[in-house]
Amino acid sequence: MGATELSADAVGLPIFSVQTTSRARAFDLTSHALAGQALAYGLNTPGTDFNVYVLGPDRSGRMTATREFVEAWAARRPPSDDWVYLFDFDAPSNPRPVRLPQGMGKQLQRAVEQLLPALARELASAFGGEAYQRELTTLRSQGESDLQDRIRALEKEAEAAGLTIMHGPQGAMIAAVGEDGNPVPLNTLAAEKREAVETEGRRILERIGEINREAARFQRRFFEAVKELNRHVAGRATEGLMGALHDEFRRLTEVDEWLTRFHADLVEHHEMFLSAEGGVIEARSERATRRYGVNLLVDRSRETHPTVVCEHNPTYENLFGFIEYRQLPGGGLDTDVTLIRAGALHRANGGVLILRAEALVAQPFLWAFLKAALRDGEIRIEEFYRAGSPPLAGAPKPVPVPLDLNVVIVGAPQWYYAFFAQDPEFQLYFKVKAEIEPSADATPENVACYAGLISSVARTHRIDVAADAVAMLVGMAARWAEHRGRLSSRFELVADVLIEASKLAPGVTIEASHIRNAVSTRRHRNGQIEQRVQRAIKDGFILIETQGAEVGQINGLTVQYLGDHAFGSPARITARASVGRRGVINIERLVAMSGPIQQKGSMVLQGILMRRFAHAFPLSFDCSVTFEQTYGGIEGDSASMAEFIAIISELADVPVRQDLAITGSINQLGEAQVIGGVHHKVEGFFAACNSTGELTGSQGVVLPAANAVNLVLRDDVRDAIAAGRFHLYTVNRVEEAIELFTGQPVGELGSDGGYPPQTVYGRVMATLARFDQTLRERGI
Repeated sequence: MGATELSADAVGLPIFSVQTTSRARAFDLTSHALAGQALAYGLNTPGTDFNVYVLGPDRSGRMTATREFVEAWAARRPPSDDWVYLFDFDAPSNPRPVRLPQGMGKQLQRAVEQLLPALARELASAFGGEAYQRELTTLRSQGESDLQDRIRALEKEAEAAGLTIMHGPQGAMIAAVGEDGNPVPLNTLAAEKREAVETEGRRILERIGEINREAARFQRRFFEAVKELNRHVAGRATEGLMGALHDEFRRLTEVDEWLTRFHADLVEHHEMFLSAEGGVIEARSERATRRYGVNLLVDRSRETHPTVVCEHNPTYENLFGFIEYRQLPGGGLDTDVTLIRAGALHRANGGVLILRAEALVAQPFLWAFLKAALRDGEIRIEEFYRAGSPPLAGAPKPVPVPLDLNVVIVGAPQWYYAFFAQDPEFQLYFKVKAEIEPSADATPENVACYAGLISSVARTHRIDVAADAVAMLVGMAARWAEHRGRLSSRFELVADVLIEASKLAPGVTIEASHIRNAVSTRRHRNGQIEQRVQRAIKDGFILIETQGAEVGQINGLTVQYLGDHAFGSPARITARASVGRRGVINIERLVAMSGPIQQKGSMVLQGILMRRFAHAFPLSFDCSVTFEQTYGGIEGDSASMAEFIAIISELADVPVRQDLAITGSINQLGEAQVIGGVHHKVEGFFAACNSTGELTGSQGVVLPAANAVNLVLRDDVRDAIAAGRFHLYTVNRVEEAIELFTGQPVGELGSDGGYPPQTVYGRVMATLARFDQTLRERGI
């Protein structure tokens, strides 16, 4: 069986019958369906260990489709709870989190916000009123009058004894009184009188000490009585307001208990609500707010379903939360329970957190903390951003918030296999892999869904699009899938073309011609390197023959992927043989320019040659093979069929056609194997033929038969094939390609282990026999 020529209809853009679905979603495509099932399984499984990693090709809508899917899942479920931080009266430095039913967090926060100024007013009224002052005066006068009486009595006793009590900085002193009534020094008194005065003075000083001690005891009793009075006044002044708040939140046990502790603490610290500047008591609630204020960490009052949070910049603070600080008037910083701020984990708690894989890979330490949060089931706030700063006295260390959510990481396959899958703990917490396939079968259902996705993009961007334009875009999806019967899952690339077409032709209905123009414009804009390569071929800087025939020389095909553009181009492959025992010599391997797959392909050639020609005597040749004018690395085995034909041509001394190029891998049995990038390679040789002159009508490309289904060519190439000016041939075995390139029969292996002498393989066998004879004669 010989090579098969392909028709233009078999290689052009496939035309699908387009029927748009009314509601198209990416996960309705079969390329996404299994990923959708896995994602639903992970979301529906309770616990923090069945989290999901969604992986798929770039521009396959993996993020937008995942977010849409998760939001639709969440919309069918009741909303999550609120979270507040409250001051802990037992551990003032450790505010504690409290879970509240949806909406109750804001209700509690507002109630306390309104309560604190009201409490301040009531306390200011109570402590600034006449009744309080009277009670305070009564307490003070009860002890002070008794002490004053005792002091006056003692002064009379001293006076009767001829003494006076003097009060100075160092305390009470006793002095004698002269006849004029003024104090006199003791040494001026007679001895007998001085001794009596000193004895009486010591007795009076002891009495003064007793009175002072009693005064101190009175002061302590007075302070305690004032404290008790203050507690009584504060409690009485606030019990009505606090009772009303108790009634409002009584069904919330944890809040009710906190309000009880709040009231008791308020009675002890009522001065936080008051200011006594200028002797006037005024209501001030600012300080009280810092202690008793409710920090509404997560508010769900307006939500109708569990929260879906997509954190695009997952720094530690954005993910785990942080503590704010306020600048004090005299310098320095201050903070309190009301300045604790939520992170994405707090906001997504009870719902779903979506993260980009590449963002986590960029911060490996963050990945460690995320695993720890999932392991411990709690969100702990650490102030890493204050590293190097001295610890702030009194700064809160919040009690961690219990964690209950699903985490969905979305990223490219490379991050999954190169980073996450290498972590032994990854499978502990991300047990579900949701993988989007690169392509989907072009079934009527998938075609309709694809068309629906395109129409959705058109509606979003207010683009009027005709049916033929949609059909062409679906056909382009097959080109990007590199398969005539499949559609690329990277539908966002197709959407980009539609949007670009609308920018080039604003205000008109986009038709197939506009799509062609957008594709051509993009190719011209991004294809500068391709244009330089083709110009170098035209100018003869890159040596490529597209006519005639040469021995040991053939046109192979390569493809280059540049991110925003891919293109193919021909590469001259040459083979030169001589007497020897080394067999195939891969020059690229010798200079370390080839990758392992290319080296394997070269070694396979040796196996085919032994299979074909080493039955009667050992292979006796050296044959160097190289890609001419290549100065970078070479990888892949897609040129192994071309290399084999070049070797055969050289050994048989049979010229091969230069108006043909070939791509394809072969195995040791000589079977042509499928390769990638085939449409780029075909178009690359087509461009080279155009660059070197007019198409001759004989030029074309040979490729493996298995690759025929991968051909989705540009319109200009398809038109040239339809006009008979360019040709495509498929082969199943390398021998079919040899006959096409040489125009001669390959030959069948005879029972004697040889080939007919006038065939290509017969000539190869003759050359190898001559080489072997030469070596034998030389004793090598």
